[in-house]
Amino acid sequence: MSQCQHNAGLQAYLDGELSVEATEVMAQHLRQCPSCAVQLDRLRALDTLLASAPRPHIPDVTLYRLHMRVDRLPAGVIRRTAEALAAMAAMVLIGCTIAVATMSRPAGASQAVVPVWEVNAITQTPEQPSGTPEEQLAMWMAQDLSRERNQ
Repeated sequence: MSQCQHNAGLQAYLDGELSVEATEVMAQHLRQCPSCAVQLDRLRALDTLLASAPRPHIPDVTLYRLHMRVDRLPAGVIRRTAEALAAMAAMVLIGCTIAVATMSRPAGASQAVVPVWEVNAITQTPEQPSGTPEEQLAMWMAQDLSRERNQ
């Protein structure tokens, strides 16, 4: 027997879970598809068999224990989810820290790279200007900018 695309909706049709439009479409399909009609008859027979089966008696104490476990379940699930998310966040943080640490240093470099303006400021000063370190820095930057304009 080949599978029909409507086969998946047969149980919902039998249980009355489909919308009015979908129920009409399924009823029309069942009149035209013998495979689905046979499958629907099997599902009806199974429903009848299950409905006629005796239901086991569950003691009140067992029901109480079951309800208590169900009531405690969401808190545990939420806690475990929060723990898992915190662990993932920690892994992302560690990974980013490692990535930043390895990206900021060129491969094989053992010391930090000195900016060009610092090298020029130290090696090209014919005389030590007087003043505070801030004034000296300003003079070096002004000299460097004036050289760039002249070139």
